[in-house]
Amino acid sequence: MLRIVAAILSITTFSPSSAATKYETYIDSAEYYAGKEQFSKAAEYYRMALRSNPASPLNSMVFANLGLCLTETGNYSDAIEAYDVALVKSPRSAVILTNRAKTLILASKPSEALESLERAIEIEPADINARRLHGQLLLMDNRPNEALDDFKTVLDQTADDPSSIDGAARCHALLGNHQEAARLYRRRIEVLDEPESHIGLITALINDSQLDEADQCVYNAIDLYPRNGELYLLRGIIHNLHYRTKEAITDRKTAITLGVPSEIANRAIPATLPKK
Repeated sequence: MLRIVAAILSITTFSPSSAATKYETYIDSAEYYAGKEQFSKAAEYYRMALRSNPASPLNSMVFANLGLCLTETGNYSDAIEAYDVALVKSPRSAVILTNRAKTLILASKPSEALESLERAIEIEPADINARRLHGQLLLMDNRPNEALDDFKTVLDQTADDPSSIDGAARCHALLGNHQEAARLYRRRIEVLDEPESHIGLITALINDSQLDEADQCVYNAIDLYPRNGELYLLRGIIHNLHYRTKEAITDRKTAITLGVPSEIANRAIPATLPKK
């Protein structure tokens, strides 16, 4: 019995403080629930950790992780507040600034998101995540020249990034560089073969008046993705440009059946087509 008591006393004497132990336990629990995508529960444990040890030097990370969890729950205002506290403690963290920008975008605050990303890029000019997101926001703001610089920076580091290939292609399309846009979409198909890649390529070929190649590409794409309405709409547009009226109307109907809004389909291929 005395040996057992002595062992307990020994453990008590050399164990960490109760506050520190609780702090680590709460963080472990938060990370466990975050890994299970139970973000509300994870946020609760991160808050418990902060209350148990408000002076911990790790609290910048805890506030940042709290911001991530709150974002996942849709509580954007509290998430932004958590990021702001994290930045007081770690003002030069490009990661926190970028994650804050993602939340600001979800909160429909693109201008503030751009400011946050600009701060991140000033700190880490080659940061891939900040640059990619910055480029996407600039593209949404119809600033393709500036956005292209961001996508080029990403592609210089990781040439197979499908999102940045797509972003660069869209920039070139907006700038009227349709051949370069087509080249990039071909590259994107090699990296990530999905309907959007083919739609981008076919659109670029149509805009560059390469109708024969566009015709071949759209048939190949429909073979791969026969339930994609946008591909049928593009084929209908090509038929229309070749004065194949009956085929154009058939493809327009198919596109609408597969989910393309009728107003878009009818605008692209008028309800009454002129005959050659």
